Amino acid sequence: MQILSIILYSFTGEVRKVSFNIGRVNIITGQSNTGKSTLLEIVEYCLGKSEFPVSEGEVRKKVSWYGVVYQLDSTQVFIAKATPSSNRKSNSEAYIKVATEITIPSYTDLKPNTDDEGLLKTLSELIGIEPNISYSKEGQTPDSLEVSLNQSRFYLFQNQNTLASKEKLFQGKAEDYKYIAETIRNSLPYFLGAVPKEYFHLAHEHQLALKAYRAVSRKLKNAEAITDKEYGTAEKLFEEAKQVGLIDSSNASSTGEEILSTLKDLRNFDLASIISIGENRVDELQEELDAIRVQFHKNLRQLRYAESLETDTKTYYKEGTEQASRLASISIIENRDTSPSLCPLCASEVSTPTPSVESIKLSLVRLQKDLTHANRNGSQIAAQVFRLRKEQEELRQSIVDKESIIRNLISQRSDTQQLRDSGIKAAVVIGKIILYLDTLDLSDENATLRRQVAELEGKINRLEEVIKSFDVNDSVAAKLDVISEDMRAWAMLLNLEYKGSQYRFDLKNLTVVANENGKYIPMDKMGGGENWLGCHLIVFLAFHKYFIEHNRPVPRFIMLDQPTQVYFPDEKYKAWQGDPNEIEGDDRKIVNQLYEFLFNICETLFPNLQLIVTDHANIDTPRFQSALAEDPWRGGRALVPNNWPTKEEFEKQKNNNGQMSMFDFTEL
Repeated sequence: MQILSIILYSFTGEVRKVSFNIGRVNIITGQSNTGKSTLLEIVEYCLGKSEFPVSEGEVRKKVSWYGVVYQLDSTQVFIAKATPSSNRKSNSEAYIKVATEITIPSYTDLKPNTDDEGLLKTLSELIGIEPNISYSKEGQTPDSLEVSLNQSRFYLFQNQNTLASKEKLFQGKAEDYKYIAETIRNSLPYFLGAVPKEYFHLAHEHQLALKAYRAVSRKLKNAEAITDKEYGTAEKLFEEAKQVGLIDSSNASSTGEEILSTLKDLRNFDLASIISIGENRVDELQEELDAIRVQFHKNLRQLRYAESLETDTKTYYKEGTEQASRLASISIIENRDTSPSLCPLCASEVSTPTPSVESIKLSLVRLQKDLTHANRNGSQIAAQVFRLRKEQEELRQSIVDKESIIRNLISQRSDTQQLRDSGIKAAVVIGKIILYLDTLDLSDENATLRRQVAELEGKINRLEEVIKSFDVNDSVAAKLDVISEDMRAWAMLLNLEYKGSQYRFDLKNLTVVANENGKYIPMDKMGGGENWLGCHLIVFLAFHKYFIEHNRPVPRFIMLDQPTQVYFPDEKYKAWQGDPNEIEGDDRKIVNQLYEFLFNICETLFPNLQLIVTDHANIDTPRFQSALAEDPWRGGRALVPNNWPTKEEFEKQKNNNGQMSMFDFTEL
């Protein structure tokens, strides 16, 4: 996955396009405040980051939509996101289009059709990230992480502050760095390929068991607490029933069971025997209330049936998936002698003929079809359950509302009228009792729930023991050893302070260390910005070389923002405007040495690595000049054209003209 182009849309519909070469070093150079660093922020925003990263300035004021075209093998993906509204700091809505060859959409066609979560899911699938779960090293805690393309972004971006930092190796806010560090530690084993697929299967099973355990535990806790809570409500209804004459005042029921039994007896109470008043409005309301209750009960039965069906479908899918996994093992013996009288593993004779490979494969195919059908039905059933629950809540609220109206009518009557309406009051209480009883589930299922909790605890413990048996840490260390060899070689080429020593990525502390005669020297103890820059470059390039050579699902690009800044005084560097005549002598030699290193690495890995570099420096070597994505941004040339209106200017002109006409799209 590499970047073909970055697209900007103005508020009037004009388009600005910056194109890049696949598998090459691409350089954008120019003077300060032309939007070079913003390119990195735009790509990050269009890679599923909800927080709006674009800095305050002309770009933010004049750009309505940001877009990026990605190339993934023979597929192209266009992703665009709008500038958040003025009172928001983030935007999760996005537009995505996937095609063999992308035609850039017109401004009027840009309407959100997904969000950042959907965007990341699509890109993760396209890049080849398989379903997975990673656990922290401290012992497979319940706080698990499903790795997606979102975690790969830590290996893609190096803004100017990060690239020159001696403390931070990865890009991110200081206040978020603890979370970032933990995310990298948990996800890097996946990106390195240090975890076998069986681990993810077990981890997924562990996550499902843990989820079920939490749900059953909550249900058990609620069931055990239901006596005090629900009996309290029952007591209140019992007293109300006494007050309206439904229950004899001498009734001395005291236990929760006795009170519930009395209330249940009132479910079939003949309301006609006590309702003696027939005012039209009250009668109408009562009829409406009765109709709603009928619908409430009908909907409740449908909901319980749908929930039961949903549970059965999930159980079937889970058991079927396990069955399919066992049947899939037929591939181990697929090419062996499959005589029914011989054991397919040891070839010894058996007393009971074994099923043929073909019959097992046929069973597997049938089961997989059934699972596909069950998965599709499961989604439909889940949607039905969601709808029924929503309708149930609406009906419940309607009942409450109707009862409230009836109570208000009763309260507004004179004393005489209130006496005549005692039957209606009783009906209201009956309605409250029926609603309470219909939503109450005091079945004695506590023993069943306790047994389920115990079984799930046992399953979770067994799975955690198996998961811990995978030696992921040693596998990660071995792969970091391979990466370390490239880091050591490249430290020599960059003439870093401890060249010749072993350079290594320290996963625990997320830094680079050099082993100088048995003493580990971390990056922040190395002297000079050129050494800090060198550490950033060798570890990120070594990571990508490993990702490429082992076909790991990580995008194949790195964006570097102003790498040569570390070699020169700040005033001198910022004064450069991208003119090749500005840099001479030793300065030119330093810049050339760095870029020759980048050119050589990129060519070695061609066409699998793309480097996009923004800088103030510009030198007149053939390789540097051929790598320029555009002419230097100076003299009025920048990321955003000067003649684009700001949002405020656009709105003002739009209001003045009634409706602002759209300019012809101009691609610069």
